[in-house]
Amino acid sequence: MTNAVVLWLHGLGDTGAGWSFLRQRTRQALPNVEWKFPTAPQQPVTCNGGSTMTSWFDIANLPIGPESNGDEAGYMMAVRRIHKMVEQLEEIYPSERILVGGFSQGAALALGSVLQYPRKLAGAILLSGWSVFCNDSFAAQVHERNKQVRTHPLVEVVEFSRS
Repeated sequence: MTNAVVLWLHGLGDTGAGWSFLRQRTRQALPNVEWKFPTAPQQPVTCNGGSTMTSWFDIANLPIGPESNGDEAGYMMAVRRIHKMVEQLEEIYPSERILVGGFSQGAALALGSVLQYPRKLAGAILLSGWSVFCNDSFAAQVHERNKQVRTHPLVEVVEFSRS
């Protein structure tokens, strides 16, 4: 019987299926955890010359740094899309048993989605992500229930292959 769920968000140009190996790799250690791997919609991405690919939101340029201009409207639309997914999961699991995680662009989206969600979630798992907006407008959108978030940095690198 599953008693928790991880909603895992892939990076730019990837798909949910590209990360589905996590389900098998964690089955022994986390037998009661269900994994969901949605795929981002196809859309043009500015940093890749406007090429259409799976992307949660537009990225203007690479590398991403503090001075990078983000697509705030597109990012917030993606946050709302993830919130709808979490709401659907809440029909099965209490919010405190739902984690949102991701890699790269997916991690950036997971961070904002968890901080802005109106109910307390189990947490966020972020691999090679970033905070898309470190400004007052983003800070103002962090939900009151999530303003005192604890972080636990990874102190051990875990390697596993996809084979």
